[in-house]
Amino acid sequence: MMEKVKKNLLINILKSIITVLVFYFIFKKIPTKEIVKSLVYINIKPLFLAVVFGFLFTFFKIIKWHLLLKDLSKENCLSKSVESYFIGMSIGLITPGRVGEIARVGNIDKEKRVEGLSLVILDKAFDLLAVLILALAGFYIFFGKFISFLLGIFILFSLFVIFYQRAIKNINNIFPFNKFPDFIQGFLKIKRKTLLINFLLSLLSYTIVLVEVYFLANSFEKFSFLSTFIGYPIVMLVNLIPITIGGLGIREGTAVFILGRLGLSQAASFNSAFLLFLINTALPAIIGLVELNKDIKKSSLIPIITIIGFILRVYKITERSIWLDEAITAQISQTGILGIILNRSQTGIHPPLYFILVYFWTCIFGDSELALRSLSMIFGVLSIPLLYKLVKKLYDETTALISSLIFALSPFLIYFSQEARMYPLFTFLALLSLNYIYDLSNKEFNKKNLIKLLIINSLLLYTHFFSSLLIIAENIYMFICQRKNFKNLKNWIIIQFITLLFFSPWLYVIFTRNTPEVYQGAQKLSLYTISVSFYQAFFGFARSLLERLNLHYFLFIIFCGLIILGLLSPYENKKGFLLNISYFFIPFITLIIISSFGKSFYSSRYLSPFIPALFILMARGIKKFRYYPIITIIILFITGTYLFLNISYYQRMSYLNRPWREVVRYIHENSQEEHIVLISEPFYYRPFEYYNRGRLPYIPVNPDFFSPENIEQKIKNYKKIILILSDINPRTLKIKEWLDNKFKYKNRTDFYKVVIYSYES
Repeated sequence: MMEKVKKNLLINILKSIITVLVFYFIFKKIPTKEIVKSLVYINIKPLFLAVVFGFLFTFFKIIKWHLLLKDLSKENCLSKSVESYFIGMSIGLITPGRVGEIARVGNIDKEKRVEGLSLVILDKAFDLLAVLILALAGFYIFFGKFISFLLGIFILFSLFVIFYQRAIKNINNIFPFNKFPDFIQGFLKIKRKTLLINFLLSLLSYTIVLVEVYFLANSFEKFSFLSTFIGYPIVMLVNLIPITIGGLGIREGTAVFILGRLGLSQAASFNSAFLLFLINTALPAIIGLVELNKDIKKSSLIPIITIIGFILRVYKITERSIWLDEAITAQISQTGILGIILNRSQTGIHPPLYFILVYFWTCIFGDSELALRSLSMIFGVLSIPLLYKLVKKLYDETTALISSLIFALSPFLIYFSQEARMYPLFTFLALLSLNYIYDLSNKEFNKKNLIKLLIINSLLLYTHFFSSLLIIAENIYMFICQRKNFKNLKNWIIIQFITLLFFSPWLYVIFTRNTPEVYQGAQKLSLYTISVSFYQAFFGFARSLLERLNLHYFLFIIFCGLIILGLLSPYENKKGFLLNISYFFIPFITLIIISSFGKSFYSSRYLSPFIPALFILMARGIKKFRYYPIITIIILFITGTYLFLNISYYQRMSYLNRPWREVVRYIHENSQEEHIVLISEPFYYRPFEYYNRGRLPYIPVNPDFFSPENIEQKIKNYKKIILILSDINPRTLKIKEWLDNKFKYKNRTDFYKVVIYSYES
């Protein structure tokens, strides 16, 4: 037994090495940039049709297998056939020559499993013969008449043996088949009509694959069906050679060679073959993996999801330059606790707690980009298991895992976890608060939980003023749940008054200071504005890619559809469902009402801590499909969408913020002490100074109050003047025009959304 394990391990290691080598030679011939570029500009309509035909292929393959099982035993139901097919695909992917597909017989009655093995071989034999028939035209063109003639003879002989049962009975007397009479008996139990239907279904299935490949190829560039029909069956045959994992590399390399000779570009040939593998082989294999492990302890998956969330949040965390709001965080946090409180009390919208935490954090770890952003990253990661814990209480473990996975992969929340702002802390405390609220409403109404909630909600209020919307939602929820328990309501009201008392110093600040409007909310509220904020929450800051591919409406409808499905009955845990909808809809509606009068505070950024409620509803909607293969497909679809968006986000990070790091580095490399910098907007001095660190003198210039005489007086002793225009418009250009007339223009350097002009006195 140990020798067999070692042998299989050695084979798989060898296959892994060969797979890597094959891909190495492919990528040496085809530049990776070409493959990626081809994928980025893929045509979605033919791709969608290809996926539909891929599902049709899998459907007919399952029907084929089910018909064979029905002849073996009338008791075999369709759901059993589906499960066994996917399990076979999963194990077959990693075994030599796909022999692991014999695992299909695993859920057949023990006494019939040997007979079931013959059905697996018969099913695979029909597949091989179907591909050989479809490959005849290609063999005739590429290898000549003689080879195609021999192939035809082999096909006819094989069909004769399969359909002529006496031949199979005679095989039963030959060694070593006479040692396994049950194996041959499995062949004999299949009716001739079933054999014929199975063979025709094999032909139909692989004809569908050719149509699928045709649409995949046309997702990248125009390619005829005749060329697909001639070339791709040969690729399918070569794919059967068991020298790499799942045929990876061999299939793609053959596709590049064969389809390339028929006029398809190398990148399109590679991508078509690889996408076919993902749709027809990898996806069913993953579903099979879920079937194999559906009895596994689900709680063991949450550490894996948390690790994935951590990797996505820490990856390229310092890639973007610090932007304006982050620079505010950095500079305010350096003023000490008293300085933070005094500074934050000037506006009131951002209370001081987060800045105080950053102050202590930077005292230990410094104020580098990594140090500043890592605090948000930590709270973003800790929120994943906290969400799991909450949803498990509200609904069940499966819904908890799905919602945690969506949260972990969300491009929108990943962005905020890589930003030195308070939103991940807000989200973490909100989830913590909701956990205790649910415990209080669910037979755990005691002083200990009330005190915990008092502390958490006080911290929430000192983190962000919008946390008051969550506390309003919690009060409505608690009054509904405890409406018949006067004692509990009384204690609840007392705790709310104490919370209000703790927050009263900051309430005074809010009502006596000129709290600014939110830029995003300064727009007039409309259905369009609201839908855009939802769209942003679903797809994050790389959503322009979806627009370019014309996928945004399609995906938006799917996500909204899942949320609507999650809102529908039955409601097994009414309190849990009530808390779920209260978590998002009460703050959301309250915000809409407030923003409709006077100052506008509507912003998708400020809504981010409430977005997990929508992910919970999405997870509930997915869970309603009940059947594991469908749930798996939906989860894989969302996972694939989010990974695609995250890859785009990581690639385009430099276009999300003004590149202040590069701007200041360039100025430092081309400046001396007798040079001075003018910054065209007064507030942009913050990110500039974060990187400048006092090295060069600078003057923030407000274009609305531009005084040439005042500026001239300040810069008269400097040899070189550097103007930074971070917003190019008539307001800022008047500063440039004055410098053009007054000083000697030297050069211009462009960065993303920033232009540097150099002058000499």
